[in-house]
Amino acid sequence: MDTNIEPKLVFRIEQVALCPADPAAAIALLTRMGAGEWARDHVKASGTVFGAGNTNEADLAFDYEMLKGANELEVLHYTDGPNWMERSPNTVSHLGMHCSAKELLRWRGFMAAEGFREAQSVRTFSHTNPVIKGKRSYNYVIYDTRAVLGVDIKFIVRLEA
Repeated sequence: MDTNIEPKLVFRIEQVALCPADPAAAIALLTRMGAGEWARDHVKASGTVFGAGNTNEADLAFDYEMLKGANELEVLHYTDGPNWMERSPNTVSHLGMHCSAKELLRWRGFMAAEGFREAQSVRTFSHTNPVIKGKRSYNYVIYDTRAVLGVDIKFIVRLEA
């Protein structure tokens, strides 16, 4: 038996991220709808955005209750007639999955073979969330898959300090 055979790559959606025009209003609504306590983080990262070197900052808010029990992924395609998606410029930001650095290398090869380019690849260097501040950082690699999926794919590598 060949022990050098890599296991099949399987993408597991572990994160859904929204990028609304008004984050405060979105968080308030989701809280009224049952979201738990929000873990907040202000992140600074450096890397590339569509191939150009860059540094960026983001305010993140995480809820760990609303997706519990989720077990369905739907691919929605309206083929005729007016529908609610026509009027919405907002969309889901990405589907994300945690993986190891080694798995990320394999995913990079897969995404390149599929013809998807990196939209953003960064390593965080500053966090304000006390749960992770000084303890870990992340390597985020986001692929521009919107043309096919209507949403981008994000790979998340935890980097322990």
